[in-house]
Amino acid sequence: MRVTIRQLEARDIDTVLEIQAQCREASPWLRNDYQALVRDAAPCFVAEAEGGLAAFLAARKLADEMEILNLAVARAARRQGIASQLLTAAMKWSEQNGINKIHLEVRASNAAARGFYESRSFRATGTRPNYYRNPTDDALLMAASVRTP
Repeated sequence: MRVTIRQLEARDIDTVLEIQAQCREASPWLRNDYQALVRDAAPCFVAEAEGGLAAFLAARKLADEMEILNLAVARAARRQGIASQLLTAAMKWSEQNGINKIHLEVRASNAAARGFYESRSFRATGTRPNYYRNPTDDALLMAASVRTP
């Protein structure tokens, strides 16, 4: 599948919310949350495939680090490497913008997500007990180093 990765824009927010609703593992953000990321020019990316948005990755830069806040792929576009392409784009952006480390949280029970991030050099750094609700679950904290020029 041919995919184009680009920066999140205000016109994308309705579709991002639709994709988010399809992914029970995604953080349930509100429109205002995404609008703030667009307004702040945060490192947030969307994947366009076959004429429409298929996935998104929302992040923020904090000094020389980046935190991945939300990543979701539409049901019909899963298992096609789109999440990998989004993460690669975020890591390239990080290298170009002086980021030394990328952080994220993932449900401890989400073995598929943990495996995905581990295969891309993320390592567990700690836990936040009972961090998630509906259902209650621990957050596994993960981080990856970014090589900067």
